[in-house]
Amino acid sequence: MRRFLKSGVPGYRQSAGLYFVRFAQPPGKDFPLGVVPAGADAVAALHDIADTKGMFVYAMLRDLIGQEPFVGGLRDVAQRFAGRRISLSDLEGAWGKAAGRDLAPFFTQWFRRTGAPELSLTSAVAAADSGFVATGAVTQVGERYDLSVEIVLAAPGWRETRTLALDGASTSFSFRTERKPEWVVLDPDYKILRWTPAYRNYALLADGLGLWSTGKREEATAKLEDFAARAPESLEGRYRLGVCYEETGRLDDAEQSFRWVVDRYAALEVYEAAVSLSQLHLGHILDLRGRREEARAAYERTLALPDESDSRKEARALLESPFRFSERKAGPGVDVLARYTGSYDSGSGIVLNVALKEGGILTVAQPGNPEGSLEWVDGARFRIFGAADITLEFLGGDHAAALDLKLSGNTIHLLRTP
Repeated sequence: MRRFLKSGVPGYRQSAGLYFVRFAQPPGKDFPLGVVPAGADAVAALHDIADTKGMFVYAMLRDLIGQEPFVGGLRDVAQRFAGRRISLSDLEGAWGKAAGRDLAPFFTQWFRRTGAPELSLTSAVAAADSGFVATGAVTQVGERYDLSVEIVLAAPGWRETRTLALDGASTSFSFRTERKPEWVVLDPDYKILRWTPAYRNYALLADGLGLWSTGKREEATAKLEDFAARAPESLEGRYRLGVCYEETGRLDDAEQSFRWVVDRYAALEVYEAAVSLSQLHLGHILDLRGRREEARAAYERTLALPDESDSRKEARALLESPFRFSERKAGPGVDVLARYTGSYDSGSGIVLNVALKEGGILTVAQPGNPEGSLEWVDGARFRIFGAADITLEFLGGDHAAALDLKLSGNTIHLLRTP
């Protein structure tokens, strides 16, 4: 559930990630959940905001008051308002009564204003009498929220969770433990809807992968290294950078990136797709270094993790024979990418604008919406970064006259406009 709320699933990307990329960051795109704006475009946007930010906020409300009061409030609403309209104030009252507390502060900050908090953590661990002390502070960047956040202290096989009530712009903490924490992490399960460095620097990651897909290795690595420096806790960023290092022969750097991901998972037990893929690619590195038994152990551990992009199928094959590096095909050059740019229209209300950013990154956007970077797949086929289930295939040779938009098993044909 936590992964779904944060990242969605293929075919249904409505999630915190989509909220931050599509609504919270572009100027004028965000609306308060509890306010119905005027205009067809605004109402449509609010529907999507409700399906991204809204469902996350209700999950936070359930965490705040508990499962029984949350369901009890819904039952009360169902009984008293059957067949009638209900307001946000009615919902607030029902849940407040069920929980036996005033929920006005929660509803004010989450339903009656836009945006979300942005938090940063600094920490240090030192030896103390009979154990260790983890000290640090959580800082709120920008507008302040009334929050209680989890801080997890962890090492492989051990994890302790402490709760910190934030007070003002910066809140200090000092936690004593018997074991030495290798990780001190703020809200690793992502229970609070909040800005992260990964969301703030999303464009860097997308651009890096767009450059990588078309063979611009040096430029792509620089973008991904910049992203990893700005968003050091991003598992996807570390994994993607590790793949760059692997494919350019920087095996030490690749191994370090993949091990960071799997070690973090071993301590915190917070799963993302990058975990399975990093475990698989760690086997690649060990095979390339001639450490076959260690590589086989890495593939066995891959089989014990969720299947991502056929990671289990590849791991089974690599248990039988070692990994051998094969050069990735070169993607289309900038001259070819430039020929794909233009506006494409389905004739039934769907319009896509394809553009080429400086540096040779192909992008796509619907009018009035943020652009998304395109990753080259093969031929004239691309996928939208962050939406593996959405692909664009340009038709008519290098001078594309149309494109097929494929999403969730459906194909929409769009003609290039003059």
